[in-house]
Amino acid sequence: MTLVNMQPDAIAAAWRGGDIDAAFVWEPTLSELVKNGHVVTTAAETAKAGKPTYLDAAAQAGPAYLGEQLGADLKASAEFLLSQGEIQGLAAPEAYAGAVYAAAATKVSAK
Repeated sequence: MTLVNMQPDAIAAAWRGGDIDAAFVWEPTLSELVKNGHVVTTAAETAKAGKPTYLDAAAQAGPAYLGEQLGADLKASAEFLLSQGEIQGLAAPEAYAGAVYAAAATKVSAK
């Protein structure tokens, strides 16, 4: 399997052309793809498995995300973009870990 980072309009074109076999995409592109395919998994299902694709504003602003998960998510995103040739290299691990704001999130959520 090869993962490719594409914009929704490019996904639709690649699907129509038979260039891709699967996609993880949202509406309105999703509706176009299921005309000639089927849903294998959803964002809700991946979230239940511990890999959320979307966090609501409260979760994003909370200390659990800003104080712990944000750095790991940024690093994982950078690694994927590097594998796709979208970026030239990775920052030092401290750059990702330094993107956490637990103290600020705790202070804001206490108000």
